Amino acid sequence: MNFVKGCETYGREDIANIASVVEGKSVDEVKRYSDVFWSRYSEIADHERYMKRIKKGEEVLQKIDKYNKLLQWKTKKYANPWAEVKFNYGQNKGKQYTEEEDRFLVCMGAKLGYTNTTAIRLEVRKAWQFRFDWFLKTRSTQELQRRLESLVKIINKEYIDENNGEDIVKMEGEPKQRKPRGKRKAAAIENSNNTGEGPSNTAETENVEKASENAKPVKRQRRK
Repeated sequence: MNFVKGCETYGREDIANIASVVEGKSVDEVKRYSDVFWSRYSEIADHERYMKRIKKGEEVLQKIDKYNKLLQWKTKKYANPWAEVKFNYGQNKGKQYTEEEDRFLVCMGAKLGYTNTTAIRLEVRKAWQFRFDWFLKTRSTQELQRRLESLVKIINKEYIDENNGEDIVKMEGEPKQRKPRGKRKAAAIENSNNTGEGPSNTAETENVEKASENAKPVKRQRRK
């Protein structure tokens, strides 16, 4: 059922993108169908299975939206995030990634989008400060995604600690029973098809270069 697939992928409120996967129907037709569907879906056979699919998809979109907000919050705390971002690792530092590498991943995640690890990986391979860092340069997109997720979880704890236990979503005034926000969520997923070009203006480029003036081969102790 293409309508359900569209709701699962883009969120139930993003009618325009849902219509793009429903062949032969205009946006207005899909809008009218949506109104009827959500008022009478309980009459459909296997409606519980459809609802589980849609809710699961919307939860993924909400997670991506939240993670992008956390990345933006973290980088906006600093005048020059490319050189100044610090992390409260606690017991989660690990022995593989350096703080410089983590800083670059977070700044690029904020710039290109949490899910856009293909573009982030390209920027890692292009970054001259990592030209001798074979560990980082050889990470796969899946490995970079896992590391970025770990960093966002650290940032989330930092945000909660600084805001009296409040979640970033609730702090922005969203209702407890969240509804999908359509285009903003779909855009977060569609970003994964883009390719990044690194810092897009002179100021950002200077910041990256300033942070890496003394770049040299990274020495790290691997796990035994």
